[in-house]
Amino acid sequence: MPATSATPKKIVVGVDGSDAGKSAVEWTARMAKTLHSQVVAVYALDLPVALPDPYAIPFYLDDKWRAGLQSDFENKWCRPLKTAGVRYRAMIQDGRPASVLIDVAEREKADLIVVGRRGRGEVAELLLGSVSHEVALHSRRPVVLVPRKR
Repeated sequence: MPATSATPKKIVVGVDGSDAGKSAVEWTARMAKTLHSQVVAVYALDLPVALPDPYAIPFYLDDKWRAGLQSDFENKWCRPLKTAGVRYRAMIQDGRPASVLIDVAEREKADLIVVGRRGRGEVAELLLGSVSHEVALHSRRPVVLVPRKR
């Protein structure tokens, strides 16, 4: 955060439709409403790379599927932001979630990044990795990890 102000003016929140993501959006909505912050809700679409061999069906996503995803993102997953009455933008970006969140936060000059934390445990996180762990390690901006509701 800038040295002149401890109040985040712009918050980037990772949104993915999971329970952990929902907790992060709800927390962000409460924080942004209280502090009159602007929110950039980001969904990173991490598409698998498929190189079809002669016997495989090529992998592609049609426009109808993407439009359905966009609708869920804007109308369901971001609903807590709308309900709270905060100023927000919803954006879908292709790429690895942690990289997308960090890049958007840099580009937007965000004061804070908020991501949900699934809480798989230390061993699973070391073996499987996690978006929240990667964002916390590599972001130059402050990061809040919100645990999912149990």
